[in-house]
Amino acid sequence: MAWRIASSAAWAWRRTSLTVNSSFTLFTSSEVSKIQTGYHLLNAVGNWLPILTVLIAAGGVLLAVRSRRALVAVALGGAAGMLILGIGLAVARHLFLDHLSADSSEAAASAIFDQTAFYLRHTIRAVGILSLVVALGAYASGGGRYAVLVRSKCREWIGRLRDRSGFGRGTVGPWVHRYKRWVLTAVLAVAAVILGFWTYPTGWVVFCLAVAVLGAVAVVEFLGAPEAVDEPPAVVTASSG
Repeated sequence: MAWRIASSAAWAWRRTSLTVNSSFTLFTSSEVSKIQTGYHLLNAVGNWLPILTVLIAAGGVLLAVRSRRALVAVALGGAAGMLILGIGLAVARHLFLDHLSADSSEAAASAIFDQTAFYLRHTIRAVGILSLVVALGAYASGGGRYAVLVRSKCREWIGRLRDRSGFGRGTVGPWVHRYKRWVLTAVLAVAAVILGFWTYPTGWVVFCLAVAVLGAVAVVEFLGAPEAVDEPPAVVTASSG
């Protein structure tokens, strides 16, 4: 009995005498308040700024005289903007670590910065790759000399492959050929929906979707065999004389 009382008293003394401080300082810097202010500002406008940017770019493309060339210019501008933003993020990281106090942990500060900018870096890469894909697709589908040459060579190669396989002699080939534009539009719409509903699309996700769309375009071109036209029988006439 005495042992239980002594044990209970010792446990009560440990609980009252031992205090746990759950907060500790990782690093100190005079730039923390400025960084927090900038972060809250970006967080406030971050939900609407991308939508506003896309709407302005889409309006400029639709109002342009040469919409396809304007789309290429907008996409290349977006890729250049992501490149500048990535360089600026690297410079900001260097300046942030360079202004730490002497008693701060550089490893802890760099880990916090990298964790904070983790999704921003992935977004920069994804948007940059998507911009390049859009620019390349817009140019390849246009009427430029090299674009027409590449498309004609690809169609010729796919046509030879289709003729050798004997595919497209039924009803599927002519149907796909007749509604090829709508089928390709549906492929692009499905890819856009997948990209839009992806939780955190990375550059690798955008690249894989671009490859999948390119493969789907090749499949549609392979299936879209033109309808065969029956040639009239040759008429042989004999001349009298």
